[in-house]
Amino acid sequence: MLTDTRARQAKARTKPYKLYDRDGLYLHVRSLHSKSWRFDYRLHARRQTVTFGRYPDLSLANARDRLAEARKLLAQGQGPAEKKAAQTAARRVAARNTFEMVAEDWFREKAPTRSKGWALSVRGWFSNYLFPAFGKKPIRDVSADDLLTAMRKLADAGKPRTGEMLRHCSAQIFRYAIANRRASGNPAREVQGALILPPIKSHRGLAHAEVPEFLRRVDNYTGREETKIAMRLLLLLFCRKNELLQAPWSEFDLEAAEWRIPGTRMKGKQEHIVPLSRQAVALLRELRRLGSGSVYVVPHFGDVRRTMSGETINEAFYKMGYRDDFEPHGLRTTASTLLHELNYRPDIIEKQLAHQQRNRIAAIYNKAEFMPERRK
Repeated sequence: MLTDTRARQAKARTKPYKLYDRDGLYLHVRSLHSKSWRFDYRLHARRQTVTFGRYPDLSLANARDRLAEARKLLAQGQGPAEKKAAQTAARRVAARNTFEMVAEDWFREKAPTRSKGWALSVRGWFSNYLFPAFGKKPIRDVSADDLLTAMRKLADAGKPRTGEMLRHCSAQIFRYAIANRRASGNPAREVQGALILPPIKSHRGLAHAEVPEFLRRVDNYTGREETKIAMRLLLLLFCRKNELLQAPWSEFDLEAAEWRIPGTRMKGKQEHIVPLSRQAVALLRELRRLGSGSVYVVPHFGDVRRTMSGETINEAFYKMGYRDDFEPHGLRTTASTLLHELNYRPDIIEKQLAHQQRNRIAAIYNKAEFMPERRK
């Protein structure tokens, strides 16, 4: 029988050679650093060879264990080499079907039908939470416990709704994987309802008397001028935050005082026209002057090829003294409340806010933009 010492000291020869152990196991020696454990056998009148592994990565004792397993397979009429090839193929398939790879395929197919804001949010969930937690695991091996751990980590950090959004996004990825025969189960379904979500807070608006104070705080804000202008524009236009921050200049016609947001960037998937007041046009011209040639209206401070982050506006509100009681989205509530108090027609206000009609039949037939009233 072979010993570990003899295997370790085996030298290279002119040609490869074999050092036999027992029961057909041998060490195939090609050079001092190229030695592998092999086993020759016959199955269905054919001579075959299976390689168990390289020495010394695979020890003599472990090689004997592999030999015992191979002999059991032969007794059952199965070939060790065929089983090893099948296992290798399965590992290669699993390596191509990690959660991260499947999620990226799902994203590539889904993103063209969704808004840029959606894409940015999902990208953030991928890079910050899902991929670090189990992105490299084969998607078939991702368990409900894996997902629940990631969800509870966010809940413990005070972000249960983000945890639920992770679950919802993962459920779609698993459905996509099942439909494409890359997974067989959806563990995201098993943890539905695992987190108790707090009630959704309504976004408080400013009362009429509070608007001047808001503008004073914006004037006194010590951050970048672009951030101050963006906050003023949110008040003047009462659009959604990301609709402004992700807007390219190609959507604006400042001479016609009009902003056309394509449906691909809108929550309701329909083009939205925003008439621009003279104050808004003046602020936009100032942003263009400050923009260093960026294609975006509100570019990122460090890279004009990117847009300003929504967190920049959130942080500005926080520094101005507005905490949980008033957030950027509250400017839309402010506009709606004050316009109703000024007796503007509700349908015009809703159109300016880009709110979709709940009655789908009515929404199909009512295509009125009310542009003259909205310009006024």
